[in-house]
Amino acid sequence: MVLFSAVVALVVIMLTLRSGAGLVDATLSGGAAFGGTMLLCLAVVAAVKELRRLR
Repeated sequence: MVLFSAVVALVVIMLTLRSGAGLVDATLSGGAAFGGTMLLCLAVVAAVKELRRLR
């Protein structure tokens, strides 16, 4: 999950820099992308565990 989140963050940083934004803006966007992806991954794992428990 951490590796996937880091890859997503790096892609967002590259795209943000390519759009002409500064390094600070790109870093903030990458951090937000990392956090959002990590939360989404954790939520999916929790949901799958809950669904398996209900079977």
